[in-house]
Amino acid sequence: NNSPVDLRLILVDPKRVELSGYNRIPHLLAPVIVEAWRRGARLDAWNEHFRLETWRQAAAAVGIELDDYLRPRGADEPLPWEHLQCGVAPEFMELEAERALGEEYTPDCRYHGCQKCGLCDFRAIYPRVGRPGRFQVVDPLVREGQEGQGRFCYRLEYSRTGHTRLLGHLEVIQLFYRALRRTGWPLNYSQGFNPTPRVTFSPALPLGTESLAEYLIIDLAEPLGDFAEARDALNRNLPAGFMINRIQLDGGRVEQRVLTCYHIEPGQAVDQERLAAFLALDRHQITVNRKGKARSIEARALVRGLDLTAEGRLELQLLAEVGQAGPKPAELVREILGLDQEQTLALRIVKMWCREEPGEGGRESADRSERREAGSPG
Repeated sequence: NNSPVDLRLILVDPKRVELSGYNRIPHLLAPVIVEAWRRGARLDAWNEHFRLETWRQAAAAVGIELDDYLRPRGADEPLPWEHLQCGVAPEFMELEAERALGEEYTPDCRYHGCQKCGLCDFRAIYPRVGRPGRFQVVDPLVREGQEGQGRFCYRLEYSRTGHTRLLGHLEVIQLFYRALRRTGWPLNYSQGFNPTPRVTFSPALPLGTESLAEYLIIDLAEPLGDFAEARDALNRNLPAGFMINRIQLDGGRVEQRVLTCYHIEPGQAVDQERLAAFLALDRHQITVNRKGKARSIEARALVRGLDLTAEGRLELQLLAEVGQAGPKPAELVREILGLDQEQTLALRIVKMWCREEPGEGGRESADRSERREAGSPG
């Protein structure tokens, strides 16, 4: 009994729905994917880059009729999930589909007799109903092997270059989770019903930005041995473009106020008068788009350095604070140099270094370099 105010309408591009239908038998579409890539298909999850015609042309080039993938299929034809063997007979699955369409209930075979799904052989596999006291009750809030273990925090400094600049922050997080798991390090986990590794990542990079100064802080149940061997082991499990450069003990604290240096290749001659004019300002507001909304940011106070190197690169030093909105390097350069969208997208931006800055009022932070020298055996 939802009222109209409780309903939400989500509009989906019909072209995207058509493309998703081709996933019914995806392993047969590998030639289409390769050909579409050769024809320039990139970032198709974004509406502004998605071109269905490119995929249609790719399919025609390799001799595949895409419309065949969208037609209804009978139970006697190859189905997308047939390569998955769960033990249930295909005839039972077909019967269940008919029951579902007819809104018929399938009784629970543990209480109402065998439904002839084909899974049980009634020797090793048969329906069982649990009896009180038969199974050990385990507290779901405590992950096995985590209670009472130690905590050892390490800071891993790494670089990400080349095509890795096209990975989003969430993709990088999952990438490191998998690499750490493959390496076999004894990670500590959060508690609760959805435990996750205790790993803290450096702030998200703007998409398209390379970096020589990223980090993550990991919480382990046991100490690492030789840092050089640990670094090499993790690097072997990371994809090309990622490189762990250094490991050191860390207190686990994340910097709240950071100065970051970027090198930016504009791809054209830079008007130094525009740089000087910007630096001469006391204040300068720029308008940026965040989550579909325009927002005004005071940018001048955050720019702590702006120079043109002998190689023709811009060196931008930008201050950022946790919880405070700030401009992206590309947004600043676009505003300062008066670039259009195409010129802005062509910028090559590399994060060179970052360091913690004292807070307002002169409050100094702890000296990280002392911790590194004291905590790193090699």
